[in-house]
Amino acid sequence: MLKINNYLFSVVIPTYNRRVDLERCLNSLVAQTFKNFEVIICDNASTDQTTELVKDYKKLLNLNYIRLSENSGGPAKPRNIGIVNAKGKWICFLDSDDWYATNKLEYISNLNLDNVDVVYHRLLSVDKNGIQGKMFTRQINNKTPLVDFLTRFNPILTSSCCIRKSVFYVNGLSFSEDKKIIGVEDFDLWIRMGLVGAKFKLIKKDLGFYNKQGADSLSYVGDRQVARLNEVYSSYKRLLSAKEQKKSLAAFSYQKGVLLLGDKDKTASFKNFVAALKNGVTYIKIRAMIRIIKLNPVSFLKTE
Repeated sequence: MLKINNYLFSVVIPTYNRRVDLERCLNSLVAQTFKNFEVIICDNASTDQTTELVKDYKKLLNLNYIRLSENSGGPAKPRNIGIVNAKGKWICFLDSDDWYATNKLEYISNLNLDNVDVVYHRLLSVDKNGIQGKMFTRQINNKTPLVDFLTRFNPILTSSCCIRKSVFYVNGLSFSEDKKIIGVEDFDLWIRMGLVGAKFKLIKKDLGFYNKQGADSLSYVGDRQVARLNEVYSSYKRLLSAKEQKKSLAAFSYQKGVLLLGDKDKTASFKNFVAALKNGVTYIKIRAMIRIIKLNPVSFLKTE
């Protein structure tokens, strides 16, 4: 039985050696126009001055600080500890290098969410030069979420989402702590939520900021991240039809191309974009076409 409490939101923040970023993150919570929330910082055994910083904010926020005795190697375990300790009706996730717009919690608190389980919104990307644009997102198809996720890929950034707590408790869900999918455990969780019937809602409003400059070291490019992403796709492809599996492979190929491009392997990237162009859903085809033209416009003509 869930514990009854008065909090509407629990904001769960995993962190590791990000004192400066965490200070900005916490300042955005102090500035929230809506006050009915708690903050749970799950410190993954930081060795900087995180503990000292948090002491100052205990005077300003309803804050629960939990420090792991040893580093877990990723954000999944800290987030799961946050979920277990959350007292709010909705659990909001916020990476310590990202931050909220001052009206985020107030805006969400005024929405009718009776038939929604996962709320997520647009994020503005920020680097050392300031705001650079909007991070990619879109509305998930709640009728076929598995097919949507696997044929068009993940549109939900963790720092943008608020999830009804009962979704975790009723269905026994949590972030996977499997090291084979470290860095994409959020994508895996969204898929599993879709499989148990959770309903997703995109708020078409900029309610937070994504620190592109300090993007987590887990946001790898290259073969390691390709392997992690492949692990997620491989885990669920058996649930798709043969036709859907082809489209899923095309979506994976597109993302593989992007990751390898970041690793400066242009030849491999080009081949994967071509594969995505041939078999992807329209959305993937368009994105693959743009990538191919940027890489080699002459070769694009040969792919037609």
